[in-house]
Amino acid sequence: MKYGYLILLLGLPGVLYAQFASVSNKGTRLFSNPAAVTADSSIYVHFFSFQGWAGGNNASVRLKDWMHLGESFARERLLGTEQQSTGGAGVTILGPSLIMPLGEKAQLGLSSRMRVMSDFRNVDGRLISEIGEPEKSVHTYPYDLASLSQMTLNVAAFSDIGISYSRILTNNQNHIIQAGGSLRYITGIAHASIDARLEGGTVRLNSTGTASYLTGTSGTVSNLASGELFNDFSFGAFFKGRGSVGIDLGLEYTYQPEHDRKDYLLRIGLAVTDIGNISFSPDSRYSKAYDIAIPENRGLYFNQSMKGVPFNHTTLMYERNSDFFKQRKVDTSVYHISLPTALQLSVEYKSNYGISVAAHLQLALQSSHTVSSLWAYNVFTVVPRYDWRGFTFSVPLQVRSYTGFNAGLAFKYGDFYIGSGSILSSVWNKSNQMDAFMGYG
Repeated sequence: MKYGYLILLLGLPGVLYAQFASVSNKGTRLFSNPAAVTADSSIYVHFFSFQGWAGGNNASVRLKDWMHLGESFARERLLGTEQQSTGGAGVTILGPSLIMPLGEKAQLGLSSRMRVMSDFRNVDGRLISEIGEPEKSVHTYPYDLASLSQMTLNVAAFSDIGISYSRILTNNQNHIIQAGGSLRYITGIAHASIDARLEGGTVRLNSTGTASYLTGTSGTVSNLASGELFNDFSFGAFFKGRGSVGIDLGLEYTYQPEHDRKDYLLRIGLAVTDIGNISFSPDSRYSKAYDIAIPENRGLYFNQSMKGVPFNHTTLMYERNSDFFKQRKVDTSVYHISLPTALQLSVEYKSNYGISVAAHLQLALQSSHTVSSLWAYNVFTVVPRYDWRGFTFSVPLQVRSYTGFNAGLAFKYGDFYIGSGSILSSVWNKSNQMDAFMGYG
């Protein structure tokens, strides 16, 4: 599984936007709430930003591990090797964004974004470790697998170009209410998923102690694969894919003090983001479903079977071992992956002494955790912030499903900002996640 773990690491949707927006500007806030830009008379340009994240319920990350990303990191620090793991990873790149006024009450925004998101659910860390080891590690044998009702790994790469419109509905002295919406054209660049269901089984070591194998199990496995990006990381691969449409909708209330109508004292936002889906054309060579049957007296050898097989081409391994994997379906029709639809609620209070506090709640709105949908996570973030002579310092504090509590640091000067929502946790102790963001604009 040459690229499997790296794809999982590449594979952040809204979970960082609260702390991210607390030190950045209008262009990034536009993605968490299309109504979250004030209708002033200036033209605003956001140039570039990057966000990255990885975490899970069994992850264990220290600061020193940030310098050693790769397959061993994902196997040992992200998934773990002892229990079933659930979590995800992602990268978001925000390209150039432009916001311009349309009269006194309205504003128009143009934006661009690239996302790679991955998630995994009920993944047996020991099984994945055995499959992905280039050299044999020390384990205790035999290892009995628990029955897996559904083990899923899912990764999608997609981009969007959006147009946003916001308008002031009410402007009553100090109180402003505005609404906004974004329409996005989404390109499904690449996708890969594995959905496996196993009835028990045992991992054993061969007589020479050089290779492990799986025996005595049955079940099913389904794979989907689309696009070239995960195997051909070239510039042209980013522009191939099917199109679809996504929508964001939002409202925002702003209270402005009497002495300064260009600033705000309180801001409350409500939005629903990522409504819609991503379309992909399956690669029929790697989009297949199989029945699994490995008897007690035979074994599937991992290292030999997975040699040279990328994560999104694992059907090659099934076909090498056709005695154990019986093909029952080939997918040829266009399929759709739901966007990580979420409810976003934000509150920000700004004092006269350079001290501000922002709180953000994200609630996932999709009902199923399957390979047909990307996940949004339930997240609550509080960000104390201090502004001083053009500098901004903030301390994101976050509680998130599967990774628990994390604390970070962020810094902004002028249009440049950089930070992490978990770096303090990684310094003090082991954290269940790692993340970072940086941008200009």
